Amino acid sequence: MTALLTVLFACYLLGGLLPLCTSRPHLQNILAHGCAAAAGVVGIVLGLGGLLAATPLTLSLASNIPYLTFALRLDPLAAFFVVTISLVGLATSVYAYGYVREFVGRISIGLLGSLLNGFLLSMTLVVLADNGFFFLILWEVMSLLSYVLVVTEHEKPGVREAGLFYLIMTHVGTAFIILTFLLFSQETGSFSFEAFRHPDQRLPEGLRSVAFFTALIGFGATAGIVPLHVWLPYAHPAAPSHISALMSG
Repeated sequence: MTALLTVLFACYLLGGLLPLCTSRPHLQNILAHGCAAAAGVVGIVLGLGGLLAATPLTLSLASNIPYLTFALRLDPLAAFFVVTISLVGLATSVYAYGYVREFVGRISIGLLGSLLNGFLLSMTLVVLADNGFFFLILWEVMSLLSYVLVVTEHEKPGVREAGLFYLIMTHVGTAFIILTFLLFSQETGSFSFEAFRHPDQRLPEGLRSVAFFTALIGFGATAGIVPLHVWLPYAHPAAPSHISALMSG
């Protein structure tokens, strides 16, 4: 499965870089969405493999920054989300091939496709991350890329307003997620999700309730759960329809 994961990352990276190496919109379109679609197929296979695997796939690379480890873990839960993201990403990429033609001459097709690949890659890495610090970096990258995609047609005042609202809400969410991880790290002395999962590192009852609500607000703000699905549907129509479909998925 390590080979599949490498191919998945390579497809998204090529989809992010190759469209920027040509000035021909038709070729940019083929390269960007072709690579994204290929990554979607590989991601589906990888996710299904992760669901069926006897043991999780784990990869880790230490860093010189305290508490930060570039750790990935493909367990059944992560595999489920990899399949979901890949399925929606594949459908979005196929649809986008025809849809983005209307932007030719107004918006860089290469840049739009590159951002889409970056967004899909960051979402995939978020569900694979196995370290809180690494997760937060990826979460921020995902949030910023989604904001840029939302404001694609930034010349429209309504789009700019929706984008700003989206950016504020995602960073409110990020603040609460950071607070949640700090509560866990206070007890474990680590930002490793492995330490967070350890049965001997359970939070005291009071802190457990606080962590539940901070996590609910943090992840809910970005997912559109808080407040009551009011703000995210407002932001979605501002984005190109294939981006809106991807974010809703």
